Amino acid sequence: MDPSVHTIEREYFYKFDIRDFFILNNSIKIITPLLFSTDPVTYSDIFLPIPAWLKFDQQTQTFTGRPTKVEYPNVAQFPIVLKIVLNVTDTELLNATSYAATLKITNFNPHYKYEVG
Repeated sequence: MDPSVHTIEREYFYKFDIRDFFILNNSIKIITPLLFSTDPVTYSDIFLPIPAWLKFDQQTQTFTGRPTKVEYPNVAQFPIVLKIVLNVTDTELLNATSYAATLKITNFNPHYKYEVG
């Protein structure tokens, strides 16, 4: 999965085939996208819900959304790096978790060399 870099205030769309990343002998029952992070105090791995602006359609295996400056108002925090993990459960209720992608959100449009207003 390579959703790569995306510019804030622009529509985001990424479609993939789960079988490109997981070898499953059974049918897929549930795909749950999560955000991977590290607890700053304990340094342990934690999994959080994906941001509200990022929608996932399990049927089409598609991420869509539009990150805005409402969610990310502080220019100093750019680029935003989201580590997206897919937790897949098959019909036999076996789980497989894999780091699927890193999505970088920037407020800079490299084609025009200016910040997105």
